[in-house]
Amino acid sequence: MLTRDLSHQKAIAEARTLALEASTAQIEYAAKHDYLTGLANRRFFDKAPCCALQ
Repeated sequence: MLTRDLSHQKAIAEARTLALEASTAQIEYAAKHDYLTGLANRRFFDKAPCCALQ
């Protein structure tokens, strides 16, 4: 019984972790792109690797 409960709780935690990772990816995208046009904004270019080579 405890093993079953532990497995169930582990499955819940893994599902929540996946949901959190997906939400984080959406937030990061929204922070780096214009809402109306979908084009990259200043934050995107501030973190772009091409600018780090200067």
